[in-house]
Amino acid sequence: MHSLISASFSRVRTALLVLVLIFIAGGYSYVTIPKEAAPEIDIPIFIVNVSYTGISAEDSARLLVEPLERRFQTLQGVRRMNAQAGDGFATVTLEFQPGYDQQQALQSVRDETSNAEADLPGGADPPTVREIDVSIFPILTVALSGHVPERELIAIARSLQERLEAITGVLQADMSGDRDDLLEIIVDPLAMQSYGISTGQIMQAVQNNNQLVAAGAFDTGEGRLGVTIPGTIQSIADVLAMPVQVSGTTVVRVQDVAEVRQTFRDPASFARIDGQPSIGLDVRKVAGANVIETVAEVRAVVDEMQRDWSSAIRVDFTQDQADDIQTLLSDLENSVIAAVLLFQLYNVLGKKVGRQPEDNPKPVPLPAAPAGAPEAARGPVVDPGLTAAIAGLKTRDPNFDPHRFLEGARQAYETIVRAYAKGDRDALRPLPSLCGGKSRSRGHAALSFPSSPCYQPPPS
Repeated sequence: MHSLISASFSRVRTALLVLVLIFIAGGYSYVTIPKEAAPEIDIPIFIVNVSYTGISAEDSARLLVEPLERRFQTLQGVRRMNAQAGDGFATVTLEFQPGYDQQQALQSVRDETSNAEADLPGGADPPTVREIDVSIFPILTVALSGHVPERELIAIARSLQERLEAITGVLQADMSGDRDDLLEIIVDPLAMQSYGISTGQIMQAVQNNNQLVAAGAFDTGEGRLGVTIPGTIQSIADVLAMPVQVSGTTVVRVQDVAEVRQTFRDPASFARIDGQPSIGLDVRKVAGANVIETVAEVRAVVDEMQRDWSSAIRVDFTQDQADDIQTLLSDLENSVIAAVLLFQLYNVLGKKVGRQPEDNPKPVPLPAAPAGAPEAARGPVVDPGLTAAIAGLKTRDPNFDPHRFLEGARQAYETIVRAYAKGDRDALRPLPSLCGGKSRSRGHAALSFPSSPCYQPPPS
């Protein structure tokens, strides 16, 4: 470490260049790194749901919960298992030990859930397994509302959903508050009676003509041609033209005995803005995507499509995580800048306040070696600024006198020169402070000259 610090001070330009490169790399990483309000962490909790319409809570506990609990008791790593039974549903929550492999636990739960399907009643829906993942929470909700027909609002929301899911950082955009399309057939009892047709015949005719038929391919000897049979309903006209009864040349169709109209299913969820019905799009991002950039792209797409919509359609953005992240980043940047400024102010102002006035006495020149003394006995090579540096030394001793210290150093220097000239090293024994001993003046290190016999070079 000392050698590295010494090399840095001896190569100032290289050290400054490395420092600048580090700052550039840090700034680039700070700009490009994904920003998250909630980090992606593995939560070892899984929820298994089973629904059975019309079943009571007691039957749900006996027929749905108990088979699942028997299967899940064999799982390894389970820390806690909670079950809840209600009218028409059952829920089992599994919590694994912290640090347990998330993917292995999820696969084990799915395998045991599949094995438990054979023990469930025949009328129960297939059980579903969900894991707790904070990254799948919506980063933005786009709400559409206004005094427009419901069908028009749903059509606009679906087209917007397709555009949003085409964005690179968007995983999916779930729609809430909409209703599925439905074709409603309203039969005429008098017409049915006159033609001798029952409602069962009409239902059978619609079901038989709304099937996907795999016709295969036709081999012509020169190649194979795929055969397609249009068997699914595409529009209201397809339903109206369906034959219900054929008697000779007379064909009774659906349009002769019933009325067909396009409507919606009963609502399963509701979304409102300021009391007005609305449709919400919950935007979820892919793993590792930048929340701020993804939200900005979503807003840009909405603004672009809004130009073609009716002015009566209102767009609101809720649950925007980008605003929270930008607030957190702003607080972080302000804290870092404030810390740097305080540190610089302490370095500049703190030293000035703590510095005490010092005397600047005239330097006391050390005598030169006697003429004719050997070169080794000429003593240390004195830096012209040595005496000034010694005079400006700080010490914890309030009684320290730099003039007295310099006078002692001059006398010690003369003693060393005379000892070298006479070849008498015993004369240096009364001077332990010159050979690495403790200095008699508190707050100063012992003096050691390069030409002294006990000189030791400082560690590199």
